[in-house]
Amino acid sequence: MKKELALLAIAVAFGIGVGISIPRAGAAPSAHPTKHRAVFHVNVAACNNTIRKRELSPSDLTPGVKVVDSGVAEVIRKQEEGWSYVKLAY
Repeated sequence: MKKELALLAIAVAFGIGVGISIPRAGAAPSAHPTKHRAVFHVNVAACNNTIRKRELSPSDLTPGVKVVDSGVAEVIRKQEEGWSYVKLAY
């Protein structure tokens, strides 16, 4: 019997990376980088420190994006829980 592997990923966005969680003006929802997150089992978390610094609010983010207190702290918490860290550039 063949086993299926499941992949669960969390994209933690902070600094300039928070841009992946903000819809682009005039762009179709299907053009947004987070559009496939449910298909690929990727959750997106945005740093509240960055949101405040950029004078945004959680309502400015794409629906379904979780707001965490600190993006760096979230990465550290996940690593302490046994998650692996993979840095991707956007």
